Amino acid sequence: MPKISSLEVGTEIILTDTGKGILIQPKPPFPPTTLNEVARCWKYNGSPKT
Repeated sequence: MPKISSLEVGTEIILTDTGKGILIQPKPPFPPTTLNEVARCWKYNGSPKT
């Protein structure tokens, strides 16, 4: 297989059949998240700083 852009040895990949060929993409390092899941970590319990 020819070298594929910036993929390194050991990179997990996702293969997708597009009907016209195979799309090769690196697997995301983290599972998908929603804005609500991320925003929960922004909550601050305390008196205002400003």
